[in-house]
Amino acid sequence: MSELKKLAGLACSVARSPRLGLRLLGQLPWVMRGFAYGRDYRNQDATPAAADGSRNPLREFFDRRQSGRGIWKWLHYFDIYHRHLAKFIGQETHVMEIGVYSGGSLEMWRDYFGARCQVYGVDLQAACKAYENEYTKIFVGDQADRE
Repeated sequence: MSELKKLAGLACSVARSPRLGLRLLGQLPWVMRGFAYGRDYRNQDATPAAADGSRNPLREFFDRRQSGRGIWKWLHYFDIYHRHLAKFIGQETHVMEIGVYSGGSLEMWRDYFGARCQVYGVDLQAACKAYENEYTKIFVGDQADRE
């Protein structure tokens, strides 16, 4: 959907419900910032270098993925993950991902950290148990449930 259509929808909301519309108009600068940020990200190289100039194995894994389980990540997180987690590559590592969804990122973490990585996933959907194997354990649960 084009930015113009989104803005037209916002204008219609203002006309239908002035109170809600005024609140939405207050958020307009943030919405426009989001549009600009997304546009700039789409215009970047497909596999940009990490912030320090090195290649980012997480982003490369993501970019190579053409089939199989999907991976749903914000692209700018890859540099953050790599900056803070690279020191654990090749070590015995235990990773928990909350929200497994289609399971692709479980494979991404295993690839990133190496053969000594044990991955744990938590998801609301019992169907995600299908992603379990010798190095991946799936728990069915809700992150909002303290028990």
